[in-house]
Amino acid sequence: MKRILLLALGICFLMTASAFASVVDFTDPTEFSAAQGASSFFTPMGGGITFNPGPNDPINPPVLWWDNIDGFGVQYSYEQDEIEGSEYLELIFSTPFVLDNIYIADLFNEHGYTEYGFYQLDNNPLVTFLAAADQDLDDPNDNGELILAIGGVTVDSIRFTAPGLLANGQNHEFAVQAVAGAPVPIPAAILLLGSGLIGLAGIRKKFKR
Repeated sequence: MKRILLLALGICFLMTASAFASVVDFTDPTEFSAAQGASSFFTPMGGGITFNPGPNDPINPPVLWWDNIDGFGVQYSYEQDEIEGSEYLELIFSTPFVLDNIYIADLFNEHGYTEYGFYQLDNNPLVTFLAAADQDLDDPNDNGELILAIGGVTVDSIRFTAPGLLANGQNHEFAVQAVAGAPVPIPAAILLLGSGLIGLAGIRKKFKR
């Protein structure tokens, strides 16, 4: 019985640590194509994620732009499928999310300069990221992809921004393809699972007698 109890507690611990870690792929048409042109979008994937585009401009309100190659951008100014300029894309998690990686697309080394963008976890300072050195705009097989290793940070939201078109002619923009990680499990659910496993172990022992 003690061995089974320890096993049940171990399973609960592993669930707390991993919480079914996975990649939420924003390029998946079965889940995300319905977000096209929406002023906000919710998916139950990843424990529940709300996608909000910004800024809130009453004259030219932004909407989400989706495609199955790049994922999400914001349809507000010049490039519809990318985030740039005054735009932002905000992901709000229904439950705290243990974030491992962010997957970016459409970020290139182009025309003699390296594109860059920003992400912000909750209310923490902006973090700048640069296009990977091998992402060439002139290569037809390139999609400007970049993996940002976050390393298991628990977050409630992520906001993405990019400089857009600068006075020197450079244009910095990108799209968001996916996030990898897992929602933090609800403690009550973990306890319920543990008690259920312990109960099953007790029933099994009773029948063995």
